[in-house]
Amino acid sequence: MKSLDILKQRHARLEHELAAEQARRLPDETRMMRLKKLKLALKDRILMLASQPKCQERSSLA
Repeated sequence: MKSLDILKQRHARLEHELAAEQARRLPDETRMMRLKKLKLALKDRILMLASQPKCQERSSLA
């Protein structure tokens, strides 16, 4: 599995966790902030990797 796919899966998992936290009767604001920051950092990394040529992605995995 490619690193980009793994990051996308992690991003989706964080999105799910964030939605679950928001659905709680009393959401934990601190946890929500942490999840949002992690999700944003993953999104930035995904965009960075997606914009790189394929040969650079392979060399970073080695």
